[in-house]
Amino acid sequence: MTNLFKIHPAIGIARVGDSPSEFYLAPEKAGALPIKCDNQGRAVLDKQGREQTIEKFKDAQGAIKRQAARFRVYVYKDENDKHGHELKIGEMIEVTNWRTGELFKGKVLDISWTVYLANKKSSWYQFKELEGEHGYAPDHPLRNASITDTNARQRLIIDPGPQSVSYLDPTQRRAEFAQGKNSDYPQSFPPPLRPNSIETLGEIITNQQNDHNRLIVLGGFGNSGSFKTGFGEPRINQYANNDGWFDDISDGPVTAQISYQPIDDDGQPVKDGKPQMVNVDVPAWVIVGYPRYAPEILDIITMDDLVYDVAVRNFDFDPEIYGIPPFDGSKPKSGATPSNKQWNDNYYPFFYRDIWPILTRPNQFQWVMVFDAPAFGGDPHSTAAGGAGNFDEDIVSVPPYEGEDPEQREMRAEKRRFIYHILRKPEHENQYRADFKDDRGYQPPMMPLLCGDNPLENTLPAKFLRLTNTQLFLLRQWSEGKFINER
Repeated sequence: MTNLFKIHPAIGIARVGDSPSEFYLAPEKAGALPIKCDNQGRAVLDKQGREQTIEKFKDAQGAIKRQAARFRVYVYKDENDKHGHELKIGEMIEVTNWRTGELFKGKVLDISWTVYLANKKSSWYQFKELEGEHGYAPDHPLRNASITDTNARQRLIIDPGPQSVSYLDPTQRRAEFAQGKNSDYPQSFPPPLRPNSIETLGEIITNQQNDHNRLIVLGGFGNSGSFKTGFGEPRINQYANNDGWFDDISDGPVTAQISYQPIDDDGQPVKDGKPQMVNVDVPAWVIVGYPRYAPEILDIITMDDLVYDVAVRNFDFDPEIYGIPPFDGSKPKSGATPSNKQWNDNYYPFFYRDIWPILTRPNQFQWVMVFDAPAFGGDPHSTAAGGAGNFDEDIVSVPPYEGEDPEQREMRAEKRRFIYHILRKPEHENQYRADFKDDRGYQPPMMPLLCGDNPLENTLPAKFLRLTNTQLFLLRQWSEGKFINER
């Protein structure tokens, strides 16, 4: 039986900052504060061994601390193991030599990590709202289009080359994505820039904590500048696509190899065997973004919501929710095609796992958004306005049940229906008000009342945000009373 190895998280988020030395670890739970760490990226623990969260996002000089993405290797017994556990130095693993087919058992010695950060923005296509979502047209304009030479355009890419770290060798525990720090690779960095040149995209560190070897990825320092000179330069003409400009945002793949000491080879003891390496089966990706100052406030649609929706609708991630009837786990009927897929009307979501997180997020926006009362007739998310952000949990969390008072059942059902009806549905991305009036005769704005994918232009407009198709399906089931209160 061969173990399966994966890097978690699959997508790690680091963030730039101008503090020269201080950083923290990215939060690893939705709506949580970042994790406090030392200068090696080891989490600071309390007396009970719990990881502590940060209190300040800036250092003593007022500079913004960088956010580091932390990666771990998880081991799974086999492909049927749904949980796994974090790989520990010294534990026994089972791996297959893909060249010979031999089954080895061995003791884990170390993890070697390789990360490749780069920034291709200046050589890429111009940002044009919804265009490019499904690929760019052959004639789509490029950034810095005046630079046409192939080699010159290649130099528009900030490419420090891949870097690797491993814990066993103390001299290999840290590596920089900096100019001149990768002698074996033909690096590409921009020329001197104004106001700030870019000489690094960050660094990586490997550390050990509680016998777990982990990777820490730090991005750049928030620098940006232009190579253009002359009267009035450098200047910014628009919110995006400014020729001549570079910044130190980046992203790239994260891979790993596990070093182990062979103990057993196809059932035969191994004596004095040389350490072997096995690749981690499932790699990861790191994204270095801009700072976030209120991580406890979740977006209405999180990255996890978006990825989950795409997986459900396009990759059969959860056929019990969206798939081919009869939704009983049996094989599709003869002649069934992907076009036969549909939402399962008999699916019952869990209230606190699937519904409550969506309902509570709008109420958090009051701390970062001032609603325009004259234009919107009061805060549309408030209970007073009949809105969708501040709910009586004891009402909306109760599914229909046998023996329920009919008036109470209808009252709860009406609350659920109102919330669902006020939500913006597909094809309503440019519709402001709902198609109905409440009991006061007020025609409320549709929710969420936030900008969509293209609120700036009237070409392919999508003025307002709407929930994902999967979120809307779960809320539709809930509005119809088809849900489970798991508490």
